[in-house]
Amino acid sequence: MLVVYSSLAALVVLLAILVLRRSNSKLPPGPKGHWLFGNAFQVPLRNPWEWFQTVGIQLNSEIISLDMFGKPMIVVNSQAAADELFGRRSTNFADRPTFPMINDLMGFDWNIAFMKYGERWKARRAIFRKTFQPPAIYDYKPNIERGARTLLKLLFEKPEDFPRWIRHSIGVIILSSTHGIDVRMDHDPYMDAAEKSTDALSHAITPGAFLVDSIPLLKYVPDWFPGAGFKIKAKEWKKAATRAPQITFDYAKGEIERGTNKPSVVSRYLKDLEENGTWSKEQEDAVRDASGVMVFAGTESAASSISTFLLAMVLHPEKQKKAQEAIDVAIGQERLPDFSDEGKIPYIEALSREVLRWRPVAPTGVPHYTNKPDHYQGYYIPANCLVIGNSWAILHDSAVYGADADDFNPDRFMTNGELNKDMPDVKATFGFGRRACAGQYMAELSLFMIAASILAVFDIKKPLDENGNEITPSDQYETGGILHPTPFKCRIIPRNDKAATLL
Repeated sequence: MLVVYSSLAALVVLLAILVLRRSNSKLPPGPKGHWLFGNAFQVPLRNPWEWFQTVGIQLNSEIISLDMFGKPMIVVNSQAAADELFGRRSTNFADRPTFPMINDLMGFDWNIAFMKYGERWKARRAIFRKTFQPPAIYDYKPNIERGARTLLKLLFEKPEDFPRWIRHSIGVIILSSTHGIDVRMDHDPYMDAAEKSTDALSHAITPGAFLVDSIPLLKYVPDWFPGAGFKIKAKEWKKAATRAPQITFDYAKGEIERGTNKPSVVSRYLKDLEENGTWSKEQEDAVRDASGVMVFAGTESAASSISTFLLAMVLHPEKQKKAQEAIDVAIGQERLPDFSDEGKIPYIEALSREVLRWRPVAPTGVPHYTNKPDHYQGYYIPANCLVIGNSWAILHDSAVYGADADDFNPDRFMTNGELNKDMPDVKATFGFGRRACAGQYMAELSLFMIAASILAVFDIKKPLDENGNEITPSDQYETGGILHPTPFKCRIIPRNDKAATLL
């Protein structure tokens, strides 16, 4: 009997795929796929964003369509198309798919990045935007400066552990701002929880990583069933996913109740709810989730961009020297940079933009989802369709950023010693439309301050082999939802004796 039901189910799925495929004749162009599986097994698990870009170039189209088991998926490869669809038509492109693996099985449904568009999402998004938009964001500048100073001291003491120090210093900035937590140097429980949570998500966020996202019915397959290993993994990852936002929130709430809290996002919101008489369990949950996302998204994305900055400096010493000269001219060598120097060192701003452009933190971001049918330049976009904004393709567009778009070159953002106002910004690295990252200002301020501080004090050089010869690190990146350089080594050395006295 089981065989009969299985055969009938397979037949229904096959017929559904064939019907869907017949109705998709006016979709954007796409690569030829398998008669049954479409392009599902053509999309590479490693760096799919580069493949999407290549397909778009080959087909001479700003948007492409892929056949994922009979269901179309649209990829947007140009800024113009992204602005039109995700921006001007945001009401139709602001939703998210259901994410069977991430939300249903792994428990990330508290994260606004994966929530369906609606009142629950709006409540959490409003907290995020109110906190990390100007002028409120400026309240956290002292925390950013403190995190940058902490990083300098740690790099001076033990430079070879720079990946660890980067994460610790970002934790100092983020957790003090969101929850009033002083991060421990070793085995901090809140940082450990955040890192385990982001590590869990990194396995599932890459498009095509798990078949259950293309065939949601697979989430009902028993754990013992052949090929159901993803369910066992999801159960383990769920522990990390749900623990991270709760323990940080519980700490902040406990400090408030004891009257020992430090100013933070959580303390401000909870006190406002109490004083205004607007407290409710729903409101408190919104604060917990929003502050959890700030930690979750902020630590991982900032660690990515700062690691990219260091790698770029190792690989491009001439750009490093130019940036150091710009700092010396602007503020001298008698003090460390601070936020009073914003606008005085345009080359550092250009360098920061180039870091975000060269290796965007989340190359494909999180897929958007249509609520109704739409059209773009004569092409049909169905309702209930995944639409991916390919930040990588947009930020590596040679028609916009020049023939050297794949190279690291901060000078593309400069003209006559000032920022080039005619050069497009790098907003695509933060996503699109109503789903754009609300932490953009925090990310930009942190990268500017940390980059300027490191370059004011240190030279970043290639590592040496046993014979004293320089070794050039790889410029390759680990694949995943968040880009990180493959582990590399470098030498971080004080520029001079005077620089060391600034710490």
